[in-house]
Amino acid sequence: MIWEHSFYLNHSGNLFQWTCYLFSAGFFYAEIHYQFKGIYSRLKHLFPEILADAPHRLEPGQKLPVLVIIKDAHLFPIELRTIRVDFKLNGEGLSHKILFDNSLKLDSPFWHRQFWLDPSGMNTGTIELNVTITIRHKKKIYNFQNDNYTGTSHAPLCVKISSSKLPCLPGLFYGDLHTHSNYTSDQVEFGAPLPAIQEAAEAVGLSFVAVTDHSYDLDDFIDNYIKNDPKLTKWKRFRKELSQLNKPSNGKKPIMISGEEVTVRNRRNRNVHFLILNDPRFHKGSGDGAEKWFKFYSESSIPDLLQKIPDTAAAIAAHPAVPVPKLESILINRGKWEMQDILHKNLSGLQILNGAIDQGFIDGLRLWKWSLARGYKKYIYAGTDAHGNFNRYRQVRFPFFKMHEKNSQILGKTRTGVFADSFSFEAILNALKRGRCFITDGPALNFTAQNENREIAEMGSTISGGTFEIQADFKSTPEFGKLHKIKLLLGKIDRSGAKIQETQLRFQERKESNFRSRIFRKIELSRKEVYLRLEAATDTGKASFSNPIWLELK
Repeated sequence: MIWEHSFYLNHSGNLFQWTCYLFSAGFFYAEIHYQFKGIYSRLKHLFPEILADAPHRLEPGQKLPVLVIIKDAHLFPIELRTIRVDFKLNGEGLSHKILFDNSLKLDSPFWHRQFWLDPSGMNTGTIELNVTITIRHKKKIYNFQNDNYTGTSHAPLCVKISSSKLPCLPGLFYGDLHTHSNYTSDQVEFGAPLPAIQEAAEAVGLSFVAVTDHSYDLDDFIDNYIKNDPKLTKWKRFRKELSQLNKPSNGKKPIMISGEEVTVRNRRNRNVHFLILNDPRFHKGSGDGAEKWFKFYSESSIPDLLQKIPDTAAAIAAHPAVPVPKLESILINRGKWEMQDILHKNLSGLQILNGAIDQGFIDGLRLWKWSLARGYKKYIYAGTDAHGNFNRYRQVRFPFFKMHEKNSQILGKTRTGVFADSFSFEAILNALKRGRCFITDGPALNFTAQNENREIAEMGSTISGGTFEIQADFKSTPEFGKLHKIKLLLGKIDRSGAKIQETQLRFQERKESNFRSRIFRKIELSRKEVYLRLEAATDTGKASFSNPIWLELK
């Protein structure tokens, strides 16, 4: 069953609450009808939100899903006439297809439909899609291309038809560990339905998706996002729908991991976010939900929450070093994860890659390396924080006046690559918790360490001995570029935490092609304990980063 919103709200409110929601928002489709009384809105119009979306890339052999959403038709009823898609391949040739041609009166809060295109007759390259939605409103006919927002480009949706699958290695499965769905909806944003997320994930080549809607949204009444529901109806419905999508009868679709993005207090009592995966219990966190005036104190601190997490769940610091805008810091008490916050033993690791290799990633990488240098065994993970955006990010940039578009925070653009024993919920979650994974926006990598007793350690594990043989495997594809830089890094552990000490090691390389390489290195351990990790980059700027293997002197 697809959950449809049943919001019948007065689309006006106090400026304080609207602004707080704006700056506590993620990267959803944009809600444009909410308005502060007496303030002119350039973005508001008397039509429902109308938009089309499609995955940013397409695996070989996959059909292309095209999603159309019409929201708030209960406030602005329309008659949907036709939906037509025009497409070009590599900028040439123009074809079209009628997706919908059956007049339909819409007066519901949330309507969506998925359509399918078969690109099997097309060569690899980039498809440009223009989706035209024709409606009748108050006896007039209107045509909207791709979306009906004021101030957006209405530009084509660009889909890369890849000639090859995501870079493959034995036992490798890709996933997005930080996404959001339509179980979040408020004054400025809304997301995509769960089945559409699953279909888009399959199209781009993902094997699993963690859906981590905000704690301050999952405890609301379904028809009122300001009031909390003591029965947790929305949370229960969210879990049930995800469970249904994972049933064997659904076919070999991407595994949908139930999660929650929980707001908690860091050591300075500022609001930061946790990703909690596979915990059946709901964890309340309302500090930056802006549901009550000037209430910014979250229910749990980081240690409080970590003590509640069962062994069957995983706890990950969400985008720990993403810069916090000053206004966001003031209005909703947002902060960043600090060194003392990430050292708790029950914290699996840090989601440092959050949609793009940017300053937040660079700062997060340094925070993680600092924890490794002090002897803490933490792992790194990747997600996108995609809030329904499959192809292009659209969001309110300045309240009431300006929209913003960009090509990051897109489902599956940055990924966690997991080496699991099988394609199953349990195997993938277990591998994530053990650090048998790497993060990437392009190439794949894996490595092992074998001691003199022929014992083998994989990513995320520890091995003792005196002499170790290191073997690593790297894979890219023409889509992501030729392998350009490969690094094998040895990190010294100094529990006093004085500084990060990493040395780039030389190695033997067996280059099979521009897109496949293996490296070898023998190490005689002279220190009590060190860690090894890998980095790889392509000539197009795509990169991957491994989790460590820890070596201990026997």
